Amino acid sequence: MTDLSEFYKAYGEGLASRLADIAYSESNKTFCFVEDVGSPTEVISFNFGPNPVLVWEDFEEDIETAGRDNYYSQIVGSMAVMSKAGGSASKAGKREVYRQNRAILLKAIALMIQDSESGELADQDISMEIRKFPCQKIGPVGGDKYGYGIQFTWLVPVNLTLTESDVLYQD
Repeated sequence: MTDLSEFYKAYGEGLASRLADIAYSESNKTFCFVEDVGSPTEVISFNFGPNPVLVWEDFEEDIETAGRDNYYSQIVGSMAVMSKAGGSASKAGKREVYRQNRAILLKAIALMIQDSESGELADQDISMEIRKFPCQKIGPVGGDKYGYGIQFTWLVPVNLTLTESDVLYQD
């Protein structure tokens, strides 16, 4: 893997394109990459169409050790599936949007787990920490967007070895 940030974003786009309910493509803009979900400006300004959108938040990272010379990066990311419910959606309508988006989100997690066992994530030696997936309802955002979100954790090997050309030695 050349760059973790590029891989992470590309993986999110690929996930959105593989989910039939989202079906992201260049002509079907249903993927929204955001820096911080806590600041909804990017989500509010996204042009939502009739299909659900996969909102993919940039990750946070911690370098940890699993023993001598065995370092990994713990990547905590989050994603949400969001849809327009209309500004005057009834309670029943909002519940249905939450239910549909939760179902799509669980499919996304299932795909990610498959990929970590034998797929794109496994090919990069990325594993998932599958102890707990904190989920939450989201919305209303921008008055009419509702969704279901989740946090996930990837464990990514990190090479912390140095060569002689990496360090300047002073006599």
